[in-house]
Amino acid sequence: MSLRAALLSPERVRGLVLIDTQAGLEDAEAVPAYTAMTDEWIANGPGAVQEIVASIILGENVDPSPWYEKWAAIPKEYLLEPFRCLVGRDDLTGRLGEIGAPAILFHGGADAAIPMARAEALRDGSPPPATSSWSRARATRRT
Repeated sequence: MSLRAALLSPERVRGLVLIDTQAGLEDAEAVPAYTAMTDEWIANGPGAVQEIVASIILGENVDPSPWYEKWAAIPKEYLLEPFRCLVGRDDLTGRLGEIGAPAILFHGGADAAIPMARAEALRDGSPPPATSSWSRARATRRT
């Protein structure tokens, strides 16, 4: 959403902090699985899919149980619009050069949802910082 805000209302955006995101489309091969998980969640609640969802968005070595409780407390239909936003977004990769706000990018090498190549495409397509006092973090793999 922040990339879109920077394009639609640049006067309102002073800088961007982009954490584990991408400018492109969702991986077409992953969309059917994400759709099936979302359908299951909306029909029956998160119970049957919460472990795989947690592994995708939280990764390993994180206790997901506090999230399970939060997810169970949220009305299941609330998931539909965020899901549509993620899988139905347009590709902004070709428009990154139009963004005038400086950006710092953070992306973990173990991110299961967004491959490092997509983070690198976001980094490489972004313009340089607007001022010399801002330095942009480069997307790199951590080991």
